[in-house]
Amino acid sequence: MRVGFIGLGTMGGKMAASLQGASLSLVVHDARRETAAAHLGLGALVAQYRPEQHIERALGNGVTKTEISEIITHMAFYSGWPTAMTAAFVAKEVFEKQQ
Repeated sequence: MRVGFIGLGTMGGKMAASLQGASLSLVVHDARRETAAAHLGLGALVAQYRPEQHIERALGNGVTKTEISEIITHMAFYSGWPTAMTAAFVAKEVFEKQQ
């Protein structure tokens, strides 16, 4: 069975290691690539995530810059302000590149 695990911080890293110890095929992702890479040695696959692709695709599908900004603000209450600020900086780069 293949299991995906996003977030390898204090709790997530230990849970991912336990899943690998249970002989499950694991795909991991963490914002810090070095944290995700540490699980490679244990046999996990590391998912590559490029948030700018999601924003570019949303714009291509008709979502406005204002709507993307509102989504990021809404997301902050669920994922935390640091994650939302990272997304805001990525969105700003994408918006500037498109002008």
